[in-house]
Amino acid sequence: MLSKPKTWITGSSWKAKDKHSLENLKLIYNLLYKHQNVTESNKDNLVETLRVLPEILAWGEKHDSMVLDFFMEKNMLAFFLRYMKQKNGHYISLQMLQSLNLIFQNINNNPFIYYLLSNNHVNSIILHKFDFSNEEVMAYYITFLKLLSFKLNESTIHFFYNEHVNDFALYTEAIKFFNHSESMVRITVRTITLNVYRVRDVSMLKYIRERTASPYFSNLVWYMGSHALDIDIAVREDTDHKNRNMINSMIDEHVDYLLYVNDILNLNIEDLNSILEEQLLGNMLLPLHIYGIINNGPQPKLCSPLALFLLSLFYTFVQRPKFLSVITQILVGKDLPPVSSFVQPPLLQDTLSHGSSSTSSVVRRGNSTFYAGSFSSEPDDDDEIERAVEGKADEESTDDSVKDEENITDEQKLKRTSALLNHRVFFSTILETLNCTDNDFNCLLSLMLLHGIADNIDSLQMEFQLLLLDKLVLVVNMSCENGSRLRLITLELATTLIHKLQDAMQPHQKTALLTAKEQATLILANFYQVWVKSEEIFIEIFEDEFVNMKKVSTTEDVSREAAVLLPPTATPLTGIDFKLRLPCGEVERARRAIRVFLLVRDIVKKLNKEEEMDLPLTKNDNIVNEGDVLDLNNSDLIACTITNKNKKERRFVSIDEVRMIIVEPDGTRLGFGIVRSFAPLQRLDVTSDRNDNRILYVKIPNSKFDVKLELDDHIRCMAAKQRLTKARARVRSYKMESIAKLIDYKIPQNNFPIGTKHPTPSKRSGIVRRVIGNADQGEEAVEADVPIVSNPLTVPIAKMTVKKEDNE
Repeated sequence: MLSKPKTWITGSSWKAKDKHSLENLKLIYNLLYKHQNVTESNKDNLVETLRVLPEILAWGEKHDSMVLDFFMEKNMLAFFLRYMKQKNGHYISLQMLQSLNLIFQNINNNPFIYYLLSNNHVNSIILHKFDFSNEEVMAYYITFLKLLSFKLNESTIHFFYNEHVNDFALYTEAIKFFNHSESMVRITVRTITLNVYRVRDVSMLKYIRERTASPYFSNLVWYMGSHALDIDIAVREDTDHKNRNMINSMIDEHVDYLLYVNDILNLNIEDLNSILEEQLLGNMLLPLHIYGIINNGPQPKLCSPLALFLLSLFYTFVQRPKFLSVITQILVGKDLPPVSSFVQPPLLQDTLSHGSSSTSSVVRRGNSTFYAGSFSSEPDDDDEIERAVEGKADEESTDDSVKDEENITDEQKLKRTSALLNHRVFFSTILETLNCTDNDFNCLLSLMLLHGIADNIDSLQMEFQLLLLDKLVLVVNMSCENGSRLRLITLELATTLIHKLQDAMQPHQKTALLTAKEQATLILANFYQVWVKSEEIFIEIFEDEFVNMKKVSTTEDVSREAAVLLPPTATPLTGIDFKLRLPCGEVERARRAIRVFLLVRDIVKKLNKEEEMDLPLTKNDNIVNEGDVLDLNNSDLIACTITNKNKKERRFVSIDEVRMIIVEPDGTRLGFGIVRSFAPLQRLDVTSDRNDNRILYVKIPNSKFDVKLELDDHIRCMAAKQRLTKARARVRSYKMESIAKLIDYKIPQNNFPIGTKHPTPSKRSGIVRRVIGNADQGEEAVEADVPIVSNPLTVPIAKMTVKKEDNE
């Protein structure tokens, strides 16, 4: 009969009573001591022994310090090194890495950690040549480096960086994998480097600056630029939005690297920042992004839309004002700065691993090799770029020379604009894209970039602001034209940018916005005239668009969507958000008209510093929540029975100005009720039961609110249905009139639903409720005088009563 083979731990030779004990650790030591060579016959047993070791050490830290002392006394970490160096060490290398990860992750005893890091054992493990073609080995190795990086501080840094031999294996071995094919590995490398940079050790930072910063940052920047070129290829090949998800993933990765750059810069290590900024500007931003705007410059290059988009990402995610100011000065400055081609630097992996072949380019001290020679000085072109940028920063301010716009003719404005934009190739190209007639593809991307430029307002002269505002007002006017092909997101970004620059607004620009508002009002009035007799959807659309309008989109929100890099589409089948595409069908065109009106109306009010008094249509002055206690004295109530989870409960229905409220009598106070549920009147759907004339079904479409009301008889059922129906019609009529007032549209009297009067806000019928307290939260009820408007409907109803004995 076959049986499972016995290991050292399960076999008879394993005499320890407790798995987690000092005795067990001593047995493991004896076994490892006897089997110091890895063979085919003992490899499985060694793997199992190494697997158990971290568990015993973790137990010992909490329960028996003698366990850790014994491990240190016997120098058991040396077994790991001995096994790794053997020919057959690869058999157990995966388990060794896993065990080391568990030890460093779970044990925080400082003397024990110092022991592990001493004697250069850990550095020897870091430098060991593992088989990285094995994905599991790669994952455990890079995780091991990350765990070590979290142990770095001013006390432990000297275990890893040896100033005397000029060696820092943890850092140099990690950055070899900065462009690994697995995203998890790349992310981990970024984490390791940030953990290293955060340790403010002068000698270590000097080593990084002098020996590693230029080669690492140049390769990092080249990788980011190459990734941008890959996005360019994907965008050019995708004409029907089929690869949108893939492009989204590529954008997310690019953003991750920008956030990584931002994290490095925000550590404020000036020596590193100067090198990184120089690499970014000279080797990526200038040749690819900035020159890509004008579709000029050296090859390879990005298409103009992608260049605008990626520059906007840089402004959005890199928060380095001084550096962004330099970029802004290049974009708005005169003349073209010198630029070199986007070329690949020496591969970091090769220079770190095989640099010994060239003694003139390699610094070899200690166990690590580092490429240093060719990065010791940068090309002269970078110095020229810096001088050119500094020259532009010294341009005189023209704030005092801005004339009153009302006294300048159109011809004078045109001459001044031409003079201002003369030789400013980048800025004039960006502004030119705002003249969108057929579509807003380039316009939207330029607006995203201009948001970043506008945030660097100190770098943007007053005349540039005026010129930009003229273009932005033009975009708003084009958005308000009938049949406009501009998307809602374009108008939204234009209005938010106008709000940023409002201090520079001129009277003629405000007048142009008022004209745009009138045009948007006229278009919405046309839709209103068509829909006024069938207002079932119009109110809901209007209120939904008002809510959406309040959710202001930022460039960061838009930058996560690949749809802005692809030609505008109208079909909703792509899954693209409505504001990022063109409207499809009459309903979506009405939605667009409403949103355009609300956006333009909102910016006009903000510029005029007017307070919003008319929206939202439903005010929140009298909020009701479940559990609130309401004073129902002198209120008309509808008595009914509600079935809830196969249980019938006696309840009362109250109707106020905008809600149907279901209340439960308060057993502690006469004339008060506790709110159990409520629903807005305007969306109620009230139907009768075909088989029982005493039952009403009240629900809200596409909502969880769905109740069954059982009245005492069919007369009361008919009266209740009539009250709910009329209350619903009253609310909807009032809201339609409120919308009409916003757009200066006079509704003919016969356009209101039959049985409703022409309502006004001050004379709406209904019952005003005041919240007294919340019974579910144990709040004490407080009496309050509430004005009650009696319902004119005279039908048999039941008034709420509470038995006296219940109150007692």
